[in-house]
Amino acid sequence: MIKFNRRGQMMLWVIIAVVLVAAIILFFLVDLDPTIVRGADVNPSGFVEKCARESTLEGVDILLPRGGFISEQFGKMHNNVNVSYLCYNRGNYEPCISQHPAYLSEIEEEIEEYVFPRVELCFNDLRAEIERQRGDVQMGPLSLNVDLGPDRIYLEVNRDLRIEKNGAVQSFDGFDFEVISPLYNLANVAMEIASNEAKYCYFEYVGYMVLYPRFGIERFVADDSSEIYSIEDKKTGKVLDVAIRGCAIPAGI
Repeated sequence: MIKFNRRGQMMLWVIIAVVLVAAIILFFLVDLDPTIVRGADVNPSGFVEKCARESTLEGVDILLPRGGFISEQFGKMHNNVNVSYLCYNRGNYEPCISQHPAYLSEIEEEIEEYVFPRVELCFNDLRAEIERQRGDVQMGPLSLNVDLGPDRIYLEVNRDLRIEKNGAVQSFDGFDFEVISPLYNLANVAMEIASNEAKYCYFEYVGYMVLYPRFGIERFVADDSSEIYSIEDKKTGKVLDVAIRGCAIPAGI
């Protein structure tokens, strides 16, 4: 009985060791950037989607603390980050003037410019992997379109793609994806803040939070009367910072 138990235990450890070795081998066979398993059939749609989705979310995380922009804009330094002015007036007493009247469109363009070269690189990786598997790839020019919507970022990756491998042909004329993100919602709150600051030199953010409890808003006033509004989407924890300067009162008054 004792011998049987010991043999059973040894067999169990052997099985566990085999499973661990197999898992390690599989891990090193996987190309982690973005998601090709070498030697396995490639799913072009899934590959492009993962690439575009990750690049989009990465771009959003960069632009949120910078006022909605990845490229350098006129802004106010706050916590070692240049926060873009959404509404600004360099003088005193006068209300601010909108610096980005087409704010949503500008954000969409920022994301497009960030994602485009990264998706292009992913297509190059896709081509290389398929050709390594002795397939043939034909690609047309790439274009990208980004649209913001409530709780979503809509991505259109437009490219004619033809893959021939082992006598089978796959053809694509583009890929459409949705990325879950509160960016649109946060940007709309930011525009509401800028609009009120331009009209009334003030935004009643406490009352706004009562009406719209989804959002948490904090306001920081710098020594030059610039205001930094931090807008949090409580559902996701994402925060958009924007800068405002208007109706400034000179120091000492």
